[in-house]
Amino acid sequence: MRNIGGILLAAGQSTRMGRKNKLLMPVDHTSEPMIRIAAKTMLDSQLDQSMIILGHEAGHLADAISDLPIAQHVNPNYAKGMSQSICHGLDRIGDHVTDVMILLADMPNITAQMINALYQHHISADNPDHSITLPVVKSKTRQPRPANPVIWGKSFLPLLRQITGDKGGRDIITSHPHAVNPLAINDDRCFLDADTIDDLAIISEHRQPRRM
Repeated sequence: MRNIGGILLAAGQSTRMGRKNKLLMPVDHTSEPMIRIAAKTMLDSQLDQSMIILGHEAGHLADAISDLPIAQHVNPNYAKGMSQSICHGLDRIGDHVTDVMILLADMPNITAQMINALYQHHISADNPDHSITLPVVKSKTRQPRPANPVIWGKSFLPLLRQITGDKGGRDIITSHPHAVNPLAINDDRCFLDADTIDDLAIISEHRQPRRM
């Protein structure tokens, strides 16, 4: 039986957004901060366990989600990059977890429906332990491309722990093409990340992505 845990990365310093922490900024008419939207999406999904890794301005982010039943962990080494937050989460996820989904908190148009579709696609794979399940975005203007979030089968968790610097698992995906278990998504608006004010405006415009 599969048990898929989710790790939401929310420790970054938002340097390209200026002085403001983008995860505390609203993205639609609800005025809810981005971090809260991402946390609620995880809780609304089929993920068997959910946690958030905080770092930069951890106290403010924790206050924004204090009433939500989701585990919070502060990574003291967040300034060393995304890899450290991934490792921090993997060190704290339960031994009963068989697979891990890594999510980015600055992608608020990811929906619980999409997470559930990836979940089902992963557990239906011939060998989930050795599968990397991810969305592949189809667009009229771009070639198909892999996107986030990604579910990592159990055999890849040790490799994730070996990553260093400010990056995720892209190199692992590139070096294990036969393990990739793609799920086609026909709406690239879902995969916008909020690095700048302009990005945030586009995300806000497309807060209701089309169904798959």
